[in-house]
Amino acid sequence: MRARFWAALAAVTMGQGMLHTLVGVRMDAAGGTPAQVGLLTSAYFVGYVLGAGPLARVPRRLGHPRTFALGALGVAISAAGIGLLPWPSAWVVLRGVDGLAFGWLLLAVETWISEATPVERRGEVLGTYMTVFYAALAAGPLALLGLPAEGLAALCVVVAGGVVAAVGVRGLAPPPMRPVDAPAGTSVAGRAPLAVVAGVASGLLFGALYGLGPLYAQAAGVAPGLLMAAAILGGVALQHVAGRQSDRRGRPVVLAALGGALVPVCLLAALYPAPAVALIAVFAFGGLAGPIYPVAMAHLNDQVATHERLTAGRAMLLACAAGSVVGPLAAGALIDALGPRGLFVHALAVALAVGGAGAARMAGPTVRRRLARAPR
Repeated sequence: MRARFWAALAAVTMGQGMLHTLVGVRMDAAGGTPAQVGLLTSAYFVGYVLGAGPLARVPRRLGHPRTFALGALGVAISAAGIGLLPWPSAWVVLRGVDGLAFGWLLLAVETWISEATPVERRGEVLGTYMTVFYAALAAGPLALLGLPAEGLAALCVVVAGGVVAAVGVRGLAPPPMRPVDAPAGTSVAGRAPLAVVAGVASGLLFGALYGLGPLYAQAAGVAPGLLMAAAILGGVALQHVAGRQSDRRGRPVVLAALGGALVPVCLLAALYPAPAVALIAVFAFGGLAGPIYPVAMAHLNDQVATHERLTAGRAMLLACAAGSVVGPLAAGALIDALGPRGLFVHALAVALAVGGAGAARMAGPTVRRRLARAPR
């Protein structure tokens, strides 16, 4: 993948990172409850589901570069609308448009990478993708430390990032987007159920964090931008390591390890929300939760033929987006009931599910061999 591709992805993703934090802070300043902030985040992911699901025909017809450019411009237009329209109810619609555009963009990016990368390097290159993605996503909240959340300056940066990204992919020549032979639902889930479970789990974790992390930060006495940046930078830390280990040791082994290691981190964040502890715990949370999606995507791509890669990419985006719709709503309800620690009570349950699913997939062949040897 060329440097111009990675630069364009970084530009639009940095803007998206700013927007994730900005919208939650602005809604909270307008008097919104945690559940309402969660609803705003869920609207984004509803649009994301539409972009990767029913409206995925648009990327297939336009091809990778045009889809990327259209998605980047959609992010810019949504940010401009949020800055110009003072009504939080309108932000719900605009966040849906933002999610639709970014869903298209990531569908193009992930299938672009999968089709252009040989299988023996897929985990490593997907790790590079997530490193660039999370580094840019972290740069957004960090930039907010020097910009006021209330004015238009930060939103103008988001708009500029979208426009720069759209222009940046002009002239790139990726492999052709192949036609989809089968729907992305039951056929893919049946071949790689662990990948689908992990994709949903990634959405549940990060959908809740992006929408409600700023509220947890304020309760812990940390600047929202700083805490969100810590989570995202943590997501960068283990991407390459997890990708390489999944290539060598197997995707289920790595997914089980990530889920298991997340459990004590979630307990720490939930039980001790002091500033220093919160920053360390959230950084570790990002480091362990961040690789779940790319490892799951590599696991799914291992199970499908080349001409099914777009179907596989669409399935993973749908799985992640479905979790991202539910995650902010579930975590918002838990925060209303338990206070800010409810965010990590939600994450604890998801981590247990990921670790359990990975362990079950690892144990599957052994159980089948023992059953085959058992007397009839």
